[in-house]
Amino acid sequence: MPCPTLVISGDLAHEYWRGQFGNLPGFDGRYREGEMEQRAAVFPRGEHCAFHHSGHMVHYNEPERLIEEIGAFLDRYTFACTPTGTLRGVHHE
Repeated sequence: MPCPTLVISGDLAHEYWRGQFGNLPGFDGRYREGEMEQRAAVFPRGEHCAFHHSGHMVHYNEPERLIEEIGAFLDRYTFACTPTGTLRGVHHE
């Protein structure tokens, strides 16, 4: 997917995932070191934003910061439609 992509994660999400899948042997719900960065890197313009004081529901735990991070991400790009109707993001430093 060539469009800019923001991957958001909550460092405390393991508490939720452990509850959902705690019956899996050896799974404690935590992401592997660097896993979220790897997920973001799949996208040509992927970025990762970690919320250190949030769990699975980042929008509930830190709504103000989420708004700030999404706003800053959107501010870095100008979105325009191409003739085929797809979105094209132009990065701004």
